[in-house]
Amino acid sequence: MKKLFKKLLALSLLSMVILSFTGCGAKPDAAVKGFLDTVKKQDFSAAAKYMSNENDKSEFEYDSKEQEQMIKAVFSKLDYEIISTSKNGNTATVKAKITSCDLPKISAKTIADLLPTMLASAFDEKKDEKKQEEMILQSFLNSINAPDAPKTVTEVDIKLVKDKNSWLIEGNDDLLNAMTGNFAKITDTLNK
Repeated sequence: MKKLFKKLLALSLLSMVILSFTGCGAKPDAAVKGFLDTVKKQDFSAAAKYMSNENDKSEFEYDSKEQEQMIKAVFSKLDYEIISTSKNGNTATVKAKITSCDLPKISAKTIADLLPTMLASAFDEKKDEKKQEEMILQSFLNSINAPDAPKTVTEVDIKLVKDKNSWLIEGNDDLLNAMTGNFAKITDTLNK
């Protein structure tokens, strides 16, 4: 009888633990936290599992080693705060405040720092373009990783859809822009 009681007690405790974890995963804000935490840790394959659309999952694939270095540096500085959550049937919106490196300011600093060197080497017939690219990348990474690197805070509404027992994030430009420190502003400026 005593053994049966111990087994039942252990089973019921295990059931409560499992249910409490299941309950946490079934909330929209838990999905957003899980997504942002995995992005911050640069575990992009795990982060992709929180996305609703296969096309959104391709956002986490790298084109080059340099791109990988920059993305990992930016996302390692990511911070967030969940402000509110609202559910409406199978959809939800989580309002979050996302803090990231201010990439327009960092890019401007990188350009300003390197402009004299780049201009001086522009007329050099022996210039090494690969070396110049490495210098730009290193300067950019140094600026991102500097303790006084400029930050930007963006409030964003993160849209989610319910899929069976979990909530999945619908990726959009606002979320991507908030996470990348207004990177879209740089590309918009360059495309004008």
